[in-house]
Amino acid sequence: MNNIQDIWQKAKDDIGLYCADIPMGNMINDQSFIDRNPYIYLVYPYLFSDVLAYANDMVLSKLTVAGFLLYRSIIIKDAYLDNNQKTAGNKDYILVKDICQEEALRLLFQIFGTESEFWHYWNLRRSEYLKAEELNKQLNHSPFDSHSYEQLSDYKSTFGKLAIDALHILSNKQFTNEHDLLVRSHALFSVGLQIYDDICDIEEDYRNGQFNWALSNLPETPENTDIKTLKKLFFVSGVAKKAYRESIAYFDQAALTAKNSHCPYWIDVINSRKSKMYSELQVLEDYLAELSGNA
Repeated sequence: MNNIQDIWQKAKDDIGLYCADIPMGNMINDQSFIDRNPYIYLVYPYLFSDVLAYANDMVLSKLTVAGFLLYRSIIIKDAYLDNNQKTAGNKDYILVKDICQEEALRLLFQIFGTESEFWHYWNLRRSEYLKAEELNKQLNHSPFDSHSYEQLSDYKSTFGKLAIDALHILSNKQFTNEHDLLVRSHALFSVGLQIYDDICDIEEDYRNGQFNWALSNLPETPENTDIKTLKKLFFVSGVAKKAYRESIAYFDQAALTAKNSHCPYWIDVINSRKSKMYSELQVLEDYLAELSGNA
């Protein structure tokens, strides 16, 4: 495998070439969208191809483009449901979502045909994704439950596991143990990532009525407490430090789970996210210490 930066650039190029030949490709291949989202969503198949011993560049390229198109469609759908002004106010985005899904399926049918066992995994991941919204509603109307939150986080990101499933099938299921470890690692990684997203999205989730780890773990407050007060309470009450530490703990578990699969690129991704959390936690702790000193 080449340097991950080279792979990322190749993935961007492949996506650009593919989008140039499909309807509304200029909206799909939105550079600002690519730049503001984690690079892993462009290179998922390459992260796991070594450990699952699959090296057909043409197929990996198609898997990469298909994965990007699926991710793009999901983000558009989520933005529309959250009433994002840019997306909800532009009906073209709904067309873009549909085109992304159709083109992703077209590529996957080219790779696997119609009879492959891959479609069993497709149905499984689709079912998990649909369960995510149901879990979100359950969590919103009940006390915080860590097991349900883990499921929600895993299911929201479940289509990422399709890259692992696809390579498992393409390698003739020779590495079943590695496949299982990587799927479990991905689930744990998704929880750590979701906690971080919830830290960043407190206001947005509050406004849209979405379940949010940060808000759900706050000390009890009066029902009509405004979001500015809730955000302040999140940071000064110790809940923010707890959130960062729990996120780091999930990343640790994800790396430990993947260790025996000998998947260095995936572990590098996990450790990179963990380092980011450590850095932000340190900034938070320094800030709180300064506040305490000035009190």
